[in-house]
Amino acid sequence: MPTDQSQADITWIWGEGTAFGDSSVAGDTCYVWAYIPSENAGAPNARYDIWAATNLEIGEVNGPAGWHWLFWSGRNINQENTTGWIYFGEASVGNYPNIAITLTNEATANWDIAAGSVAIHCV
Repeated sequence: MPTDQSQADITWIWGEGTAFGDSSVAGDTCYVWAYIPSENAGAPNARYDIWAATNLEIGEVNGPAGWHWLFWSGRNINQENTTGWIYFGEASVGNYPNIAITLTNEATANWDIAAGSVAIHCV
């Protein structure tokens, strides 16, 4: 489980689709969950965003070319007092072959943000 407290703008990325060697998710509705671990998590302002993408250029986040923002959970998550699986919602991916989830620490530095597992189910 990766964590980082060195900077406020660290971003973790997970994805599903052709960029990861899986089948295209184009035309699918995708359901998204994330697991927040009980250890090494304490960021009070963790933001999860869900994107559709033509290709995933992992070095670029927060709106890179070719990415289409789908939604976020409607609130940032306080990882200090929230653990376990959290359901974020669902969205149609449209004509994009990939879906990606980003986790960004929107708090000030020195807060541990923990990147646990994500679950993406596309049908």
